[in-house]
Amino acid sequence: GSTEEWDYNDGSVEAWGLNDLIILDLVSDPENPALIGSWNDGGSGNSGYLHDVCIYEDILFGCGIFDDKMYAFDISDKTSPQKIHEWSGVPSAHACWVSEDGNTLFTASETTNGHIISWDVTDVANENVNLLDEWLPQGGENWSSHNLFVKGNYLYISYYVYGLQILDISDPTNMVYVGHYDTYYESDVSGIFEGAWGTYPFFNSQKVIISDRSTGLYVINHGLCVYDECGICDGNGYVDWTCNDDAGSCWDIADGYCDCNGNVLDCNDTCGGSAVIDCDGTCGGDNTICFGCMDDSACNYDIDATIEGECEYPEENYDCEGNLLSLHGNRIPKKFTIDHIYPNPFNPLATISFSIPELGFTTITAYDITGKKLETLTNKVLQVGYHTVSWNALSYPSGVYLISMDSGGFTQTQKVVLLK
Repeated sequence: GSTEEWDYNDGSVEAWGLNDLIILDLVSDPENPALIGSWNDGGSGNSGYLHDVCIYEDILFGCGIFDDKMYAFDISDKTSPQKIHEWSGVPSAHACWVSEDGNTLFTASETTNGHIISWDVTDVANENVNLLDEWLPQGGENWSSHNLFVKGNYLYISYYVYGLQILDISDPTNMVYVGHYDTYYESDVSGIFEGAWGTYPFFNSQKVIISDRSTGLYVINHGLCVYDECGICDGNGYVDWTCNDDAGSCWDIADGYCDCNGNVLDCNDTCGGSAVIDCDGTCGGDNTICFGCMDDSACNYDIDATIEGECEYPEENYDCEGNLLSLHGNRIPKKFTIDHIYPNPFNPLATISFSIPELGFTTITAYDITGKKLETLTNKVLQVGYHTVSWNALSYPSGVYLISMDSGGFTQTQKVVLLK
């Protein structure tokens, strides 16, 4: 599209006019492209301006970068494109591409927190489009995506400071990272539009071209192996890392991780060291002198205490924060239990309701299906009564998770399903 604000005085506006969408005939006279069709939103300013388009058969999708929208057009008549649908929810919609079967549209947002989004467009002609999945690389909250292309079951993304990102899109409801090649080392002074500007995967040789605005042009071979997060062919990778372990393509994301094997800096700044700060605040201490309350029914219970100190207790019928105990119909729960987790399935917020019949230290923890601890949702002394705690799983992929409750020697675990 063209706007007065983005007129580069190259003759295009004079030749083709100020139109939000233009269709050119490149066949009749390639040296002199002729305008044969156009569309205008009719709104003021940059409303309706299409920054990029992608096409499947006679459906054209346009990216409304200034109004955070996607547009769909029937272009069966190239001289008269007709808008058939528009929908919001795509911040700074910059680029799009369609799956090879035409059922799924993928969009990229050129802004911080630049999500890659998949959309079901099988019924777009009836103004029905549904969000399927959203993907963001680790640390992407501060950075932007740019262009993207589909080849087979893979989505190739030029993600500025994170280089080439490759997703498996065989299941568009669950886009899965399979590899990347980093071309730019970001820093605190990097702009969000620095790094990989474009990528081109459409070679029979399986090679992929990456153009980086700062570091140049790259030709890589993706067909021989899948690169892990550390840029190692068929490597095991690591979810959160800061790489200084001879794998120069790693991202600098997670504070504290010192190599691509997941080793961290201990309190003596030794990579992979075992020294930790003990309960007395001493690095490498032995936790032998830790004064604190050892009664887990007290308000100031210290789980690390080894020597009994002073304990503090709430007044009768009040909790440790001075709030009157909240009991259902003045009934005291009969047992420790997770009462409900709702909704289930959930996306992305789940509420865990649980009962505590005795004052004591209570821990609610979220795990993945393999038993890996993800988050501690509460870890403190709770009063007798009925309680709730929420879990926001926005940063986790769809799947089955475990919620575990530990209190008064009681342990219970329930499954929940995150469905994005």
